[in-house]
Amino acid sequence: MPERGAELTAQQLYPKMIKELIGPALQALGFVGDRYVNGDYAGMVGVQKSRYNTKDKVDLTIHLGAEYAPTGYGYWHTRLPGLMPGRHRGWWGLQTGQPMEPVALDVLAAFHAYGWPAILAAVDAGDDPRTVTALLTKTSRSGGPLAMPSGWRPSTMTTQADRLRACRRRLVLNCCCESSAAISRIG
Repeated sequence: MPERGAELTAQQLYPKMIKELIGPALQALGFVGDRYVNGDYAGMVGVQKSRYNTKDKVDLTIHLGAEYAPTGYGYWHTRLPGLMPGRHRGWWGLQTGQPMEPVALDVLAAFHAYGWPAILAAVDAGDDPRTVTALLTKTSRSGGPLAMPSGWRPSTMTTQADRLRACRRRLVLNCCCESSAAISRIG
């Protein structure tokens, strides 16, 4: 650790941001470590650092996934920026001498708006790609459709079960907003 009064490097800010800001916000949503388990299905969040990082600059991106927990069969995976409309670069950056809180707030805002609904949809849908596609192409909380990985086509499934899952997601998102007290403490 740096001496008293010395600023933290970006490499030192990275684990501090994960431990003090990102982790507690995910725990408030029910994550244990990097996993959110719902019955036999689990959603996952992973943070990837760029290979081009330096002591003074750390770029990171967020990976999302879902698996059938008993076997570990992963049936859905994407990067958070791929779900976000208009985000061109897909990486968030920490820099020495800059506060970590704005970066954490941006990551968590994107996760709450796009990543969390996608994980819930994928976990609710189970390992049927058609159902995952149908749920993820429904309108997100922010009003825009969630983008899908290339090669996936929306299903025409609109069953009562799909509508019930959508209602459940809206309820969870409302609770998610309330749980964002952890996020508002950062800002």
